[in-house]
Amino acid sequence: MNYYLCSVNDYSLISYEKEGAILKLQDTRKDYDAHTAIRFSNFDKAGTATDRVWMHVRIDTQDFCMECPTDVAALLFETPDDLNFATGRLKSGVRALDTQWARREGPHTGFGAFLDFFPEGSVLSYDGEFGCEMACFVPFVKHLHDGGHLRARKIATHAGMESYFFWLSTEQMIKRKRARFSIDPKYRFPTPNAYEGSARPTPFNANVDYRAAFRNADPLSRLLGRDGFDAKPTVFVQNKFTVEWMDGPINYFPLILMHAVFNAYRDKYNFVYSRPGMKAVDGYSVDENNFCTYPDREVMERFDIPCLELMSGPYSYNEQKLRICAHVDKFITVQGGGSYVFSMFPDSEIHLLHKVGPELEDGSYSPEGFFTYLNGGSNRTHVYRNKEELWAGLIAGL
Repeated sequence: MNYYLCSVNDYSLISYEKEGAILKLQDTRKDYDAHTAIRFSNFDKAGTATDRVWMHVRIDTQDFCMECPTDVAALLFETPDDLNFATGRLKSGVRALDTQWARREGPHTGFGAFLDFFPEGSVLSYDGEFGCEMACFVPFVKHLHDGGHLRARKIATHAGMESYFFWLSTEQMIKRKRARFSIDPKYRFPTPNAYEGSARPTPFNANVDYRAAFRNADPLSRLLGRDGFDAKPTVFVQNKFTVEWMDGPINYFPLILMHAVFNAYRDKYNFVYSRPGMKAVDGYSVDENNFCTYPDREVMERFDIPCLELMSGPYSYNEQKLRICAHVDKFITVQGGGSYVFSMFPDSEIHLLHKVGPELEDGSYSPEGFFTYLNGGSNRTHVYRNKEELWAGLIAGL
């Protein structure tokens, strides 16, 4: 289904109130919630082709679909006889963008159409979960930067993301301190890949190498305040323990497994542990999660393993994480958006516990998926469906 965004003289259509037929416009040079922007299509509710234009609006997480009202059609099209984005003539000052501009041929597609729709002075605004931002928005922003297209444009994102956009200046970023939440792909900002699960290589993404960007800054011993920590290779372990799909914790490392791993390999490796939610951390926006209590801190204290969430120092939480991971080439992690960032550390080995989640079916771990192409195919990602498979994989791979 084709969806289109529309702009009228540098103002984007952001919401429509059915009662009273009030159309709201937002200056594209100011930050706005991308997910509230009206999407237009030439299909009816059932997906049947039609010559009429339908409006798809999301307001306060509710979706509305209605035939394009006369006043809106008059604002967009030159004549009321051909209300079709493929064939109709738009009024002067009106721009349209196919939200799949990078993957479809036809009117209002292509990189030029994207740049025309978001002209110089515009704010490219991201709302949504961390995983999608890493897989879809960050590589596109890097591409725009490398091509010189952000000299007169800004990006807006969630608080705490500065380090992930290390190539941008402070003046190029708008940081918003608010919670993240899941957004239907059709309402997201129109990146070349709107949905991380089906994300595939595109010339409009640039690889981001966090290892090269952060490795030479500080040795691990200084970052962690532990002399001699650089004497052995380090494994970064990222866990989670949160309500998933309204059914409690699912994808997580059991305490008994962590005991076994640390006992078996503490003479060969150092470990750094992270579990978002272990302790409240200021300065960054987390996904809309319900963290659950988990007694893993006692395990880390027993084995004297440093925990990212308990660290203090001159760097923000996310920058400290990137600086640590830049020295690591072995990661043990679990399914979910938090694991996506490890795909952006080239030449790494990733051991990933995946019990439930869409990534396997979507092909995220496949040779065509973002776990592969975001590092140029240099990473080795091992996916395990249960703790027994993971333990066997770690014995073979560590």
